[in-house]
Amino acid sequence: MSSPMPIIDAALTLASMDDVRDAISRNLRDSAEWKPIMWRVRSEWLVALIDELEEKGYPYNATVKREAEHRLGLPPRSEADYHQEGDTLSLLIYNAQCFRRSDAARVREAQEAADGWVRPTIEWLHERVGKRVEVLRVEGLARVELVDNKPAVRPPRTRNKLYQLDTIKVRDAR
Repeated sequence: MSSPMPIIDAALTLASMDDVRDAISRNLRDSAEWKPIMWRVRSEWLVALIDELEEKGYPYNATVKREAEHRLGLPPRSEADYHQEGDTLSLLIYNAQCFRRSDAARVREAQEAADGWVRPTIEWLHERVGKRVEVLRVEGLARVELVDNKPAVRPPRTRNKLYQLDTIKVRDAR
């Protein structure tokens, strides 16, 4: 059995293809400003590209790199060059794969939370107190709050995640 995927928070997010192109042109992998955070730089464009390529089969990094370079308008390279991993694009692709796994782990975690304690908490609320709850600690597991006149469960030791009791969807409370 494999170890669980750690949840990763991005230190820097590159939102578009132009941001990726800029990072490549400035060779940011070797810059001093990137050294402390280079493994936590997320590219939304590369994550979306990998998701798109996954529909055709497993997106190996060399395949992603070839397609990314094509879409970025970079000159074609030899087959051997696609397997070299010492450049900025390779780092961003590796990071994008890690962030995709981290995103999947977040979804699994939310589903497990919903299955493990949110639904029983909802049932407990409906049986015992109904929708008149404003702030309550439920069996030491979570805090139940009234948000927009609807009950919501906040997991222990968190400020930003809320599970709406009527839909059981995770949303950011910021």
